[in-house]
Amino acid sequence: MPEGIYSNVAHVLAASPFPVIRNKLATLAIQSLFRRRQFDGLPALLYQLQEAFTQSVAQHRLGQPPMEPFVGSIEPVDRQARIALEHFFVGALAVQALSGRDPQTLFSRWKAEATALLDPSSTIEAVDRIESALVTPVAVAIEAMTSQSAPSWTRLAGALSALLYPTRSPQQTAYAQTGLLYWLYASDARVALEDCLVHFSCAYSSPWSLHVQTPALLRNPRLTVPALSMAIKAPAEGARKLEVLLQATELATGVNTPADLRRWLHQMADRDERRARFNQRRV
Repeated sequence: MPEGIYSNVAHVLAASPFPVIRNKLATLAIQSLFRRRQFDGLPALLYQLQEAFTQSVAQHRLGQPPMEPFVGSIEPVDRQARIALEHFFVGALAVQALSGRDPQTLFSRWKAEATALLDPSSTIEAVDRIESALVTPVAVAIEAMTSQSAPSWTRLAGALSALLYPTRSPQQTAYAQTGLLYWLYASDARVALEDCLVHFSCAYSSPWSLHVQTPALLRNPRLTVPALSMAIKAPAEGARKLEVLLQATELATGVNTPADLRRWLHQMADRDERRARFNQRRV
């Protein structure tokens, strides 16, 4: 939805008795923040998303069709289903950091904004957990992101911490980049990731420009260095570049890209190309 149209109808839709509409409204607003790399207001939007989701859970419990207004009351059992706030916050920090901005500046702003919410505790606790996880030494960060038993948000924070460290092996870079994308893709935060892949592709290429200068650290460098160089120089940013880059890094390091992430990136790339063709016809 164009930003102008969204702003004109947002205040009306925010009072809708339909949880599905308020859910979509909050999702669109969150996508806009990620697309613009402006994360003030994220706690309030996540709170709105959680409240709409809770009402949807209650609606299902009461046997009400999802496309009808919610009639009834919220029970404690309805609040047991929670959106993973940590994934959204790590995703925002990743976009901030990969764009060359200091992610630490967001923590105090988010906690200050959370105090205005009707229930600030869950948001503040989520931000505190992420802040603690991001200050670990790189060795601990790498251990966290490679721990199969750790929660996915902990692995996410470890992957971002590793990418913020200036010195990594090609395998560590590939694992951190692939893991960061995959754990966001596999979480509730996928809706935010969809429209900000260009920020990831711009930043993911830079470390490989350095790694190709040390071909001895790469697998089969006679083949993989040209493949990496071609992916780095690909002019179109976004899902297609990420798709090509992850294929090249997999060959160069042996770090596999999950098949469902590959399929999703391919779908997002096709979607972006359809949008581009449509916009060209409109000009």
